[in-house]
Amino acid sequence: MLSDLYTLWTRLGVAFDQSFSVEDLVDLEKILVETSQAGRDDSRLLFGMRGWLLKHHDLVNGSRLIRFVRQEKQTAVLGAVIDSVIEINPRSVLKAVRRYCRKLNKPEFLFRRIGRSPTESELNQEECLSVWKRWNLISREMSTMGEAILEKPYVLRNNPNLALRALFGAGTRAEIFSYFIKNKEGNALEISFALGQSYQPVYSELMALCKIGLGKVTKVGAERIFQVPYPFLKVLLNLFAGNSAPQPRPF
Repeated sequence: MLSDLYTLWTRLGVAFDQSFSVEDLVDLEKILVETSQAGRDDSRLLFGMRGWLLKHHDLVNGSRLIRFVRQEKQTAVLGAVIDSVIEINPRSVLKAVRRYCRKLNKPEFLFRRIGRSPTESELNQEECLSVWKRWNLISREMSTMGEAILEKPYVLRNNPNLALRALFGAGTRAEIFSYFIKNKEGNALEISFALGQSYQPVYSELMALCKIGLGKVTKVGAERIFQVPYPFLKVLLNLFAGNSAPQPRPF
């Protein structure tokens, strides 16, 4: 799992120097939740995520991340990382996500390796940073990963779904266009399930896209089947990602 996360964060713009493919779309919100868990065994991974959020928090879909957070039992690590980002970016969408994170019931060392060393355990307890302490976590460590976090052009070139968020905002419209990169068509229920979002906002956005001519809908029996024209998707992807972008399915 750690090696997979290193690869994904390299693609997202953390200089971990792993090779990666751009064929599939990254699920940023899922990666944030998984990294906050796996990062307790690897500080570089956790601080790479923190550094990325400090620079690119505007690409996070807050409502989608909330849905993931509400399904998790332990969210203190993510909550503390978000706290540290909000201290520097107080208007970040992550502020809404923080309300759904919960501190641990009792204090634990943030990094499990610290608990195995009596010397390190004592030192971390004595010098615990307040941002961790608020979430019942114990650690004296904090890092932004500095110059290891690459800029927006790299992130958008290698992650077309995030490029769509940069263009349309990190909301339902960008997610719908991302869906149609890999899928020729779908009904609103299928699309909302695939995106991990509620049905009604997805359906409303699909109808709005059809109304302005960026999508089309066909009735098949009682169903409404939605599509986004291939030429429009191709233009969007090439605008940000050039020849490295995965190509939408033609129809």
